[in-house]
Amino acid sequence: TTGRTKMETMVKTDGIQVIVGPEVSSVCEVAVQYGAENKIPFITPSATASVLSEMNGTEWLFRTVPTDDLQSQVLAGLIMEGNYTRLATIAINNTYGVGLADGVVDALEAAGWNGTVVTQVVYEEDAEEYHAELQQIKDSDPDAVFACTYDYDGMMIFAQAADMGLDKDSHGNKIAWFGCDGNASPSISESPESAEFLNETFVAGTIVGVAGPIYDDFMVRFQDTFGEYPAAYSSTT
Repeated sequence: TTGRTKMETMVKTDGIQVIVGPEVSSVCEVAVQYGAENKIPFITPSATASVLSEMNGTEWLFRTVPTDDLQSQVLAGLIMEGNYTRLATIAINNTYGVGLADGVVDALEAAGWNGTVVTQVVYEEDAEEYHAELQQIKDSDPDAVFACTYDYDGMMIFAQAADMGLDKDSHGNKIAWFGCDGNASPSISESPESAEFLNETFVAGTIVGVAGPIYDDFMVRFQDTFGEYPAAYSSTT
């Protein structure tokens, strides 16, 4: 509702004819509907949910990022290459999180993965405490976990996972953790507990790759200005 209200203000009050955004897939669902109804194009640099391409009115949504179909296939390939056979997923309860977690599972099944999804857990973004969800993962005894989060909630989840000993399974073997573009941010390591946990357990994640002289120049200038590498969607914005 808030997203649609802001769109209406921009279009009807401010006379905007093209909107860059929204950033997240759940709000882009509203944008697709609004764009079709009012003939307003939206250009998102970061909304990757595959379902957005299947909606009526999707021709009014343009993206500078690939959809999660590609991200799912890459993650499934990494899980299979590592010979992991007991996968748990934990995902934010919205279009992006649930869609990507399901996409990874679907991609594994399509590739003939010889493993089992031991549990799929969802959580609410505005929560501060995730021990109940993480306990479900611990009880399922996975050898790999895919975490589809954003940055702040991801930081909290990884810190609490460290506190619960989710770096090892019931046999004392290391659990491999996989991430995604949503948590490919330096801020996810601002918590010392999260940073240490990721250093010990993180195997791989996904991020949109950009290469070429223009981006190389952007990277140098960004680092000179801000003293850090660009965040996940800086290259597509």
